[in-house]
Amino acid sequence: MLNQNLSGGQYVGRQATVHPRDIIVKLVKNAGADPDREKLFRAFREAIDGDDDLQRPVDWYFFINMFEYLTTTRNRGGRVSKAEIQAREKEEQSKAKFIAEKIILLNQEMPNGKRLRFCTLDYLYRLGGVYKAAGKKGSQKRVGEIYSEEQFRSKMKGIVG
Repeated sequence: MLNQNLSGGQYVGRQATVHPRDIIVKLVKNAGADPDREKLFRAFREAIDGDDDLQRPVDWYFFINMFEYLTTTRNRGGRVSKAEIQAREKEEQSKAKFIAEKIILLNQEMPNGKRLRFCTLDYLYRLGGVYKAAGKKGSQKRVGEIYSEEQFRSKMKGIVG
């Protein structure tokens, strides 16, 4: 009678009277420096063929490991397709780009809905607060035409902290 609570490896280690592992160890040791997997597999199958004491632990090991694989929560979703992986990578790149753009001051969205670089110096002046110093009353030039990112940062650094 099989103990239903044992994993495949535990069954082979605790329940089996004969260990298929010992056959594999012997075959590999005798194979030399460059063992041929296919030949070793055929020799292993011949050794366990017809011997229920050897075949049963091998069958149980395979069955219980596949059963656990298919029924555990981490594997229920199935395999992830290449398309899904690519979609996730694209989404992550998009998020990274969005975060990078938020860090760039000239790309900040302003209360008028425009990016800072496209706002006029007059708008900044009228906006007031920390932006007043970077703005210029009556000027229709755009922030991005006058300031580079570094220049705007240094201008704001003295004001913001």
